[in-house]
Amino acid sequence: MLSGIAASLPPVDWTLLTLAAFAVLVGAVVQGSSGMGLGLVSAPALIIIDPNLGPGPVLVLTVILSSVMIWREFGSIDRPGLAISFSGRVVGSVVAGAIYSLLPLSAYELVFGVLILGAVLLSVFGGRIERTPRNLVFAGFTSGIMGTLTSAGSPTIALVYQKSGGPVIRATLSAFFLLSSMFSLLVLIVIGKFGMKQLTATAAYVPVMLVGFALSNLVVRHVSNDAVRRFVLVLSGASALVLIARAMVSIL
Repeated sequence: MLSGIAASLPPVDWTLLTLAAFAVLVGAVVQGSSGMGLGLVSAPALIIIDPNLGPGPVLVLTVILSSVMIWREFGSIDRPGLAISFSGRVVGSVVAGAIYSLLPLSAYELVFGVLILGAVLLSVFGGRIERTPRNLVFAGFTSGIMGTLTSAGSPTIALVYQKSGGPVIRATLSAFFLLSSMFSLLVLIVIGKFGMKQLTATAAYVPVMLVGFALSNLVVRHVSNDAVRRFVLVLSGASALVLIARAMVSIL
């Protein structure tokens, strides 16, 4: 059975696969220490390897990693804020599912790259946003669109919580990403964009992600948050530009 599954998979560029594994590792380290980063770092790398995979594999990894992080800091979750923001995420995910089902592959790569680049710019220039119910709903909605299309829906919701303490940020974002990623996966399954191929591809990165989470407790003590953040933004931005360029070549 395993040989049959292996035979059905496309040839793998091991250099790209190694880079993607490294991106997952870095994303898990960053998210384990800050509450966000897995999708923003690893999603572009996985899409470069195989655009047909879509955002599903990273959403599955996010569900697993968020579950572990919630267990670690469950008591710090902002439950009212979580409920409000998740309501916006549900609507945004449904809208994104309708968009995704209509996009051809070349257009999806372009949209993916533009949204990732937008997320990077938002992280750099987003400024401070108050944690009001209206802002939570809007952040959840935009996170739903970006998260379902690209699996990187963290920048908007993170901006709302940036003034909160570390435990509150990590716990609440983890709970938000757990619930929202599960819902986004449900949307992808309904529109036929997540199946056995995506699930099989995900399995290869789970051990790497868990190692990254374990390392997060060590890295956070020796590397400043600003240094990690700059590295993440440069890597994500570069990957987004590669996707945009490749999509433009396909379209033209």
